[in-house]
Amino acid sequence: KKLGLARYRVGMTYTNLNNYDSAKHYLDRALQSALHLKDTLLEVRCYNAFAYVYNYQSDFTTSIEYLLKAVNVIDAS
Repeated sequence: KKLGLARYRVGMTYTNLNNYDSAKHYLDRALQSALHLKDTLLEVRCYNAFAYVYNYQSDFTTSIEYLLKAVNVIDAS
């Protein structure tokens, strides 16, 4: 569980550094950990982080898709 959270934090750090490819890589790894561990909070955080990344890249459609994924996970829980 700590490894997934650490990957999430690294992904967010890369997001803040505008290194979006690396951010996506670490966020994807964190998301895989969240799904494997059934960690709903981390899953929602990852979807939200992906939304930020795509928003910063002006891909608003994909950003909204990730936000809706987060909403669906929250509703399902």
